[in-house]
Formats: sequence, structure tokens, C-alpha cells
Amino acid sequence: MNVNAALFGECVVFLMFVAFVWRYLWPPVRNAIDERIKRIADGLAIAERSSTEGNAAQMRMRERLTALERDKERWMTEADARIARILEDGQRAAAEQTERILANARAEAGHEMARARDALRNELAAAAVRGAEEILKREMDAQTHAELVRRTGKD
Repeated sequence: MNVNAALFGECVVFLMFVAFVWRYLWPPVRNAIDERIKRIADGLAIAERSSTEGNAAQMRMRERLTALERDKERWMTEADARIARILEDGQRAAAEQTERILANARAEAGHEMARARDALRNELAAAAVRGAEEILKREMDAQTHAELVRRTGKD
């Protein structure tokens, strides 16, 4: 057996094996590898896009939270102002009500005082009339009567 012929035969068989693998086995393996590379690249792209969108969503969320915080502060300020106005209105209304009640009480007290004065005047007049009646009931002589008329005429 010739070593050259055996080596040549092994080379021919090896080349046929390489051709067979290249023709029938390598394309499905290469397609599987390419498909896997494509899926990994797509996954990385999706992850990158998701990360970018997540960052954008996080930024929008921060902006929205900041806007809500500003709105909350504005609403709280408006509510405080509204409460202050309501309190002022209530105090003003209470003061006006107090003034009306005091004015009515003063007017009522004035009316009561006027009625009391009138009643006192009437009682005083009645007492004076009764006193005069009592004085007149006593017997007066002509000299006392003349003296009384003379004094009344001077006043």
C-alpha cells in the first residue's frame, strides 16, 4: 500500500465530507445562528427602546409630579385665601349683626326710658294733683286764699 495513495484517498474523502457538511449541514446551522443573532439584536433593540421609553416616561412622570405639586401649592394658597375671605366675611357679618343688635337694644332702652319718664311724669302730675286736692280740701280762709292767688300771680 502506497502511503501517497492512502493520503490522497483520505484527502478526497475529507473533501467530500467537507462538501457534504458545507452543502447539507452548514446552512441549517448558519440559519439557526443567524436567527439567534437576529433575535438577540431585536431583543437588545427592544430593551434599548424600552429603556429610552422608560426614561422618557420617568421624565414625563417627574414633570407631571412637579406640575401636580405646583397645582397643589396653588390650590392650597387659593384655599387659604378663600378661608381667610370667609372668616373675614363672617367676622364682618358678626360685627354688623352685633351693631344691629346693639342699635336695637339702645333704641329699645331709649323707648323704655321715654316710657318710664312719661309714666313718672304722669305719676308726678297725679301726685301733684292729689296734693293740690288735699291742700284745697283743707279749709282755707279768705286771707290765705288771697295770699295764695297773689303769690301765683307773681310767678
